[in-house]
Amino acid sequence: MSQTHALEGYLQCCLARAGATLHDSASAPTILRELAGSVLASGEPTSWARRPAITDDGTPIVLSWKADREHDQHIRVLAESGTLAMTVAEQIAYSLARLDRLLGALNWRSASQAINTITAQALPANASVTQGWRGGIWLGADVKADSSDTELRMYLNLRSGEAVDRWRRLQIIVSTFASESIHEWLSSWVEVTSTHALPVGLGVVVSDGAVKGIRAYLSVESPSFDSIHRLTPGLMSEAYATQRRACDTFKSRCGAMHTHGVTVGYDFVPGATQPRRVKVDICCHTLPLELAPSLQLWIDELLQELRYEPFEFQEFLRTIQAFWKGSTVQFVSLGFDAKDEHLTVYVKPNASTRS
Repeated sequence: MSQTHALEGYLQCCLARAGATLHDSASAPTILRELAGSVLASGEPTSWARRPAITDDGTPIVLSWKADREHDQHIRVLAESGTLAMTVAEQIAYSLARLDRLLGALNWRSASQAINTITAQALPANASVTQGWRGGIWLGADVKADSSDTELRMYLNLRSGEAVDRWRRLQIIVSTFASESIHEWLSSWVEVTSTHALPVGLGVVVSDGAVKGIRAYLSVESPSFDSIHRLTPGLMSEAYATQRRACDTFKSRCGAMHTHGVTVGYDFVPGATQPRRVKVDICCHTLPLELAPSLQLWIDELLQELRYEPFEFQEFLRTIQAFWKGSTVQFVSLGFDAKDEHLTVYVKPNASTRS
């Protein structure tokens, strides 16, 4: 079974729980069907024209589970569209073409202008600059099968250029999208964060024909509770306590976080004068295989700390197991907003699929 067929089977299984199928015309099945179809076989590594980006071994899919107080059955998927035989420039062009096709299928072309503006601001005009990059564009989805609550997502590489240029571009993107009145906050934010982190990516959320939000990703040079604390200003005291316990228990279970082993994301919406939400992504895929039980124990402890039941996460892993021969945790994300704390686990299905 190919990765595409395994993904289609997994998505069909998830949709079936809500009485839907991958061939339905509703927005959720349409997005998932098109994402699965955008993933192409990459062949042998000797034929690859670029390095894998979404995973280290070339697996083009990452699935995720988010702890939810409402116990909503969201289906969440990330895909590195195209094939590794494409150059980065070719993969970017292919992904944008697939995105345009998907917007047409959803009747969401009203979002095209905003997407084009953000893409032009984020990516270099000269395609040759992308030579040697690790990754261009990822596409993703966060949908509910039984409702119109659907999000199409695009993730852009912001690693082009020196640090000063990256910060300049990011400030332009955020202020253009959010609000001109965010300039003062942005200046202060860059002054504080630029000594600890560097812009590496941009997420774009599209829903119901409009760009509803963007997320700026910063890679933390020397991650620790202190550096993460400085990068997440304004959080409630409970969130800081959760951050500290998560950092301390990760270190005790899995060892110290490595250089650039944490990414902090900042969510902005139109009219915002500061982020609506902050998330901290902790890298797990570089941990030695023998630490997998310790990592699982750490995740279980986080779920308990945040008062989430672990059975839904275990069911998520069992569903993956039905189509792939196991999986590996890539990242664990802690999200904080004005109302609650969130936990998301990102998992790479193993390269071997079920026959």
